[in-house]
Amino acid sequence: MRTTCAVYGCASTSYCNNSGELRFHQFPKDKERCQAWIKACQRPDLKDKCFESLKYLNVCSLHFEKKMYAKINLKVTAVPTLNLPSPDVSISTQTDPLIIVLTSRSVQVSEANVGTSVQSTNTNFNERSQGDYASQTPAKLTDHTPRKRNLRQKVAEHKREAKILSRKTKVHISKKQFETGCDIYLNKNLSSIVKAHINLKPHGKRNRYSKEFKLFALNMYYTSPQCYRFLAKTLCLPSKNTLSSMYIPMTTHINEHMRDALSATAKLMSLSQKECVMCMDEISLKYYLGYDLKQGRIVGSHEVDGQQRPLAAEFAFTIMLRGITSNWKQPIGFAFISSSEIDGQLADWIMNIMKNLFTMGFRIRALVSDQRSDFLQFAKSKGISKEKSFFKIDGKKIYYIFDVRHIIKCIRNNLIKNNFEYNGKTVSWDDIQMLYNLEVKKDMRSVPKLTDAHIFPNNFQRQKVRFATQVFSNSVVAALETYAASGQITPANGTVEFIKTVDNLFDLLNSSNLHSRKPYGKPFRGDSSELELLDQAQHIFNNLIIKNKRTGKDVTNTVKFTKTLIITMNSIRQMLVDMQNDGYVYLFTRRLNNDCLENFFRLIRQASGNCRKPTCLQFTRAFRKSYFCQLMQLSDGRNCSEDFDSILLKYNSFFKK
Repeated sequence: MRTTCAVYGCASTSYCNNSGELRFHQFPKDKERCQAWIKACQRPDLKDKCFESLKYLNVCSLHFEKKMYAKINLKVTAVPTLNLPSPDVSISTQTDPLIIVLTSRSVQVSEANVGTSVQSTNTNFNERSQGDYASQTPAKLTDHTPRKRNLRQKVAEHKREAKILSRKTKVHISKKQFETGCDIYLNKNLSSIVKAHINLKPHGKRNRYSKEFKLFALNMYYTSPQCYRFLAKTLCLPSKNTLSSMYIPMTTHINEHMRDALSATAKLMSLSQKECVMCMDEISLKYYLGYDLKQGRIVGSHEVDGQQRPLAAEFAFTIMLRGITSNWKQPIGFAFISSSEIDGQLADWIMNIMKNLFTMGFRIRALVSDQRSDFLQFAKSKGISKEKSFFKIDGKKIYYIFDVRHIIKCIRNNLIKNNFEYNGKTVSWDDIQMLYNLEVKKDMRSVPKLTDAHIFPNNFQRQKVRFATQVFSNSVVAALETYAASGQITPANGTVEFIKTVDNLFDLLNSSNLHSRKPYGKPFRGDSSELELLDQAQHIFNNLIIKNKRTGKDVTNTVKFTKTLIITMNSIRQMLVDMQNDGYVYLFTRRLNNDCLENFFRLIRQASGNCRKPTCLQFTRAFRKSYFCQLMQLSDGRNCSEDFDSILLKYNSFFKK
């Protein structure tokens, strides 16, 4: 029930007390205090009322001072004193109603007229006492009368009718007309997206998104998940669970769908963009045997080109293409092998893949691997040697390149355990260690990058390339020469020259910046200074003798890096000549290593929950996702981009639901 304030002219009610700060107090039972309240409220009409009539009347807290409160309740002596009406106005308006007395001259009746007109010429106001005749009706009390509610209801009905009529009067555009307008005023790709939204089925039905639209969404999601989440707020895109339900058949056998997708991608590329190298490496797997319900086959055994053997897979042999003139990469295929050995079946699989890639239009210039014994054996089977660094497939030269980063690590690891000799000069790791011992305790150091991880690396730190390249650097050369000049160090006569040669050689074989500050850090062009450096390095490593520090035994024939480095230098040198004959000017040598595969394996491990050894099933799933992601990026990065319909048509048969 609504509570109102009894003070004359106060419009406070309990309905407008949303904040809860307004309180209402009943009239007191004490007669003297009650009369004092009536007088303060300027309500003389309440003087003769009994308490039973007054107990339903209230006075709001706006009329009481703060000192009249005892915490929440009023004090016994509290009387309204604030915001009260004037005594003269309130008394005259409540007790004396106005009566208008019309004199005889104020009314004129015309018999000729049907109506009666009243003209007020002289009005006298006589005040007559009417006892308790009074009324207090605020304007808010009349806002919700039945008459006004009915009127409001009629107004609302008329507004609805007007809205419906306005819709009917608008020009109706058919779906076909809208699609035609999209084709006229929007570009082709955006028009296809808008028309795909028009054709979406209602939310409650299964397969709401068409296969083509889900393929478009999958392309966007694999290209940039963050962009997909952002556009999902504006576009009506499938959820991640819907996209994951799209099944891509992927095995060790490169099926027809995969070949068609790669061929269609190659057609979009220019001749220079098709120039590439093929990288191969392997990742360790966890022993696992599982059953793939979608393919209906056992996963986890030795499998090459779709043919399985009853042996548990221990490694995943992976092949990837890497662009030479353009910075792109694309996983091609994988095989599950039980041992780190390239047998005849695996070697034939590698050669068949290269032949298929040539047929698709890719121009493979080199085959890149690290210098493990199985790859050395494979290179030997292809006739690779210091004198001949290439083999042929269908009359096309394929140069063999060993990863330069692994070679640099191998040089450092062997130098720690052995001494190098060439042309009567000696290279010793002890010189670098003495330099570090002199530098480590100084505040201002000549070689601040050197740490214990560089000089005394553990098994994990030995795998880091930067720890090796920072040792073979010009700063170490300058520090050795400075301390040698001051007599604090007497380095071996070949240490400084060897470190300087290895540093320049690594810059030459790892170039990536067109405007590098280093003299050999720019792209390889075959200049006289570059060829002179290659000749000098080849002379050093051809005559390099490696002796064990403890026993003094010659172990030159047991190391690998001398042979692999010479083969790599010859391959890069001859490959540049072939490319220059085809119209190319320079060569970014950093694109001739296995760095792309190392990053790919890191993504595989992350997708498997940062697991160092993923299972065969985890590897297949991660490879499937990366394969499609890189394939889409490769397609979208071309100079002459495809339209939306062509992309959908090209990859439509690649998916199975």
